[in-house]
Amino acid sequence: MDSLGRQGEVWLAECLERAGWIIKARNWRRPGLELDLVVQKGDTLAFIEIKTRRRGPLHPLELLPYRKARTFARGVARYLDSESPEGGTIRLLLAGLIPQAKGFAVHWWPVDEGTMGWDHEA
Repeated sequence: MDSLGRQGEVWLAECLERAGWIIKARNWRRPGLELDLVVQKGDTLAFIEIKTRRRGPLHPLELLPYRKARTFARGVARYLDSESPEGGTIRLLLAGLIPQAKGFAVHWWPVDEGTMGWDHEA
C-alpha cells in the first residue's frame, strides 16, 4: 500500500473513533486474507474495505471487483470464526476516499450483490 492509502486508512479510523466506533482490528491478516478495518458501535460490527484514489469520480465496481469482494467476504467469515465476536448486526462496507484540502471525501457503499451489481461472471 502506498502512503496515500495509509493516510486514508488512518484518517478514516480516527474519524470513526471520534464518531463513537471502537476499532476492533486494523489490517487484520490471515494467509491470503486481509481486512482493512473492523469497527464496532453498540451491537453493530462493521467490516470496511478502504480504497483511496487521487481523483474521482469513484465507482464501486472499479474499487471492489467481484473477485476482491469474494476475498473480502472470506476474510469476514474467517474473522467471525476466529475472533468469535458477540452476536449483533454485521455490516460489510466499501469506503472510497478522495483527498481534499483537509482530510478526505468519503463515499460509502454496502457490499452485497444487490447494491454492487456484480454479474457473477468474474
